[in-house]
Parts: sequence; structure tokens; C-alpha cells
Amino acid sequence: MSVPPAGTGAMETERVAQPLSPRNRAVHRLRDLSKSASARKEHGLFVAEGWKLVELALYSPVAVTGLYFHENAVEDPDALRLTGMAAARSIPVSVLSEAAWKRVSDTMTPQPVLALVSRPESSMTTLDGATFSIVCVDVRDPGNMGSVVRVAMAAGAGAVVATPGCADPYSTKAVRSSAGSVFGMPVVEADTMEVMERFQRDGTAVVGTTVTGGISYTEYPFEDPFALVLGNEGSGLPGNIARHMDAMVTVPLANEVESLNVATACAVLCFEAVRQRGVRSSGVRSSGN
Repeated sequence: MSVPPAGTGAMETERVAQPLSPRNRAVHRLRDLSKSASARKEHGLFVAEGWKLVELALYSPVAVTGLYFHENAVEDPDALRLTGMAAARSIPVSVLSEAAWKRVSDTMTPQPVLALVSRPESSMTTLDGATFSIVCVDVRDPGNMGSVVRVAMAAGAGAVVATPGCADPYSTKAVRSSAGSVFGMPVVEADTMEVMERFQRDGTAVVGTTVTGGISYTEYPFEDPFALVLGNEGSGLPGNIARHMDAMVTVPLANEVESLNVATACAVLCFEAVRQRGVRSSGVRSSGN
């Protein structure tokens, strides 16, 4: 059931007397969008769950098409505040029953608010003029995928490219891991070889990552336009992709460590590029967690 905007920010009792049940069509759609990458692509929508993520979505340029609260959270001060923000943007607000909430949330201890968000439109033209992009090849863990998007946003990359075989960057886990960066970082879904050939035609160096045998990451000239290509968490870049790289870089590790997490390696390499380019002095702010 929809909750009309309340002028004082309060939700009256009669407005939440009959929250949406698990059988409601809107609940079925939310469940599909939470669980299915194909549904997210088909409808051009994804789900953001949690107080902070929903607030970031409401402040961001993305289109929020609906706001949903657990029936026990409607009188929470944060719920009232977010409802007011939604009302100012004419975003419909609905309340879900406990049973309905269990169907749509994919976390063990879910936060009682979620937003339905339109997927930002991105295409290969998004890469035009980018001097620094990240390409993910077979990065299958949604937490890693979201963290890569977060690193890209923090380091000032122009775009993230998700090739076939990657985790969906708009899954609920990836969105959480991105800490809201997916609302502002362009994510392009494209064929691996097609996007690499495009970069090379444009004079952008395609730089792969490898655990051993590459150029030390501090010795590679990241001042020039480049696309950083990250491989699978366990097996790295496949040979048929690696041989098309203009260069391969390595982060030297202590003997006891086999490899870095792909998102951690991404952060190390991206901020080496930031260091070399001197971006921090031109306005990139420092940050905590």
C-alpha cells in the first residue's frame, strides 16, 4: 500500500494499517529485482537497501522510483525524514509487512528501508575522453565488484567496465559494497575484446594485472591515459586476454602472501596513479572509512 506524503513528516496510524503482503505484485517485483540480474536488466531498475544507501540515492542524480519501509519502522525518525525527502521529489512511499520484507531482503539482519532505483544509462561512448578507466574481467564476487566501483569513484576514474562473466554491479550486495558509489560512477557493460580494441584505437594503454612477472606498479607511467584490467579472483587474467595487454603490472608481495584481493589490488594501483598524477593537490579530498 502507498503512503501519501505527510505534511508534518508523520505517518498516521490508518495509513499503515494494511501494509503490503507477500502476495502483492509490487512485492513480487521487488523480490525479482533483488534476486535476479536478468530482471534488473529487463526493467532497468535495482534495489538499494539500508538507511545510508537510501539517503545517498535520494541525494544523488539517479532516479529513485519508490521508497519502501518495514511496517515496524514507519515511526522511526529516520523514516520520517526520508519520507519527507521522498515527498519533495514526488516519490511514492509504501510499507511492507514482516512477511513481505523477508521475501525481498537478502540480508540476515536487514535494515528496514529500501529504495527502487533506475539503472544509470551508460554505453561505450561513456569511455570517450576518459584518461583512466577500470575493466573487470570475470570478477565474480559481487562484494569485489562493488568495492572496485567504490575505489574507482574514490580515485577519480572515468568509468568501470564490467565484461561478460562479471558479477552484476547492481546486485544488492554489490550496491552495498560500493557504499553508494554505483549511483555516481558510470558502469559500462561491454564485450572484453571490443572494449580493449576501443581503448587501443583511442591511444589508451591497456594495462593488465598479474601476481608475478609484471612491471612493478611503482615503475609504470600511470600519468598517461590507461585502462586498468583486473582478472578473476582466483585465476587472474586468462591467457587469451593477457596477451593483448600493452603492459602487465605487479604489486610485489611478501613471500607469505599468495595474492591480494582483487579490490585491494585495484585500490593500490589506482592510488599509485593518483600519486603519480598529483591529483590530490588539485582537489581530491582525503577520506577515512
